[in-house]
Amino acid sequence: MNKTALRGAPAGEGSRASANIRAEIARAGKNQSEVCAAAEMSRSTWYRRMGKPGQWRIEELRRIAKVLDVPVERIANGGQS
Repeated sequence: MNKTALRGAPAGEGSRASANIRAEIARAGKNQSEVCAAAEMSRSTWYRRMGKPGQWRIEELRRIAKVLDVPVERIANGGQS
């Protein structure tokens, strides 16, 4: 598993991912508990990642994107290239 975090990303990148995840969860009509379970993440890891910008790992974002049926780019940076 690729454990690369978004550390070293531009300022705000991790918090942007967390905000995008919240938005996509709402659009999908799901809740955070459903998504973290389906993405195979513990609740403690989920809340730690949501609260600390820059801590998301690429593989976690991929799993979340898959659960929400959206491109990982939309999660990571709002679909911006």
